[in-house]
Amino acid sequence: RPHIGETKDKCYKKYLQARRDARNKPDSFFGKKQKEEANISGMSFEKFKKWYWGEDRIWDEEGNLLTNSNPNGRWDYFNIGRIWEDFLLRKDGAGCDNCLITEVDWKKPIITYAVVTPDGKWRSRGRMLWFGIGNETEEQGRNWDLNFYDHIIKPYLSNEFSVTILDCHT
Repeated sequence: RPHIGETKDKCYKKYLQARRDARNKPDSFFGKKQKEEANISGMSFEKFKKWYWGEDRIWDEEGNLLTNSNPNGRWDYFNIGRIWEDFLLRKDGAGCDNCLITEVDWKKPIITYAVVTPDGKWRSRGRMLWFGIGNETEEQGRNWDLNFYDHIIKPYLSNEFSVTILDCHT
C-alpha cells in the first residue's frame, strides 16, 4: 500500500538546494546536470519533481512523494537457491533448495545468516547491511553459530515444516 516516502517539505528543500547547487557549485551533481541537460536553476517545483523523481512517481493531494517500499523490509528481492543452490543436504545425500525439515541431514553443519521461523519470527545473527557485511559483533556471530541447531532447528523437528533456502538481496 502506498505511503509517504518523502514529505512535500523535504522534496521542496531538495528542490531549493538543487537550484542553489546548479547556480553556485558547478562540480556538484546538479551543477553538472545544469551544464549537460537541464535548466535546473530555472525550473518550477512541478517540473523539477518530474525531472528528478520521474514522470511515473505518485504524489498525494498534499504534495508528498508516495512509495510502495517497505520501511521495515530486510531485502529488496530474493531468489530460491541461486548462489545457495542445493545448500541443504537431504539424508539420502541429494542437495535441495526446498524440502521438509525432517528430510534434511542436520548432522552436517548447516548455518544460515537469518531464518523466518514457522511462527513468523525473523531471527538472524545480526542486521545485514550490504554485500554480505553484517553488523553483528564477533561474539554475536559465534553465539549464533554455536546455538543455531538447538535454538532454530531442533524446536521444529517434530512437525512437517518446509525449509527453503533463499538468496536475499539487500
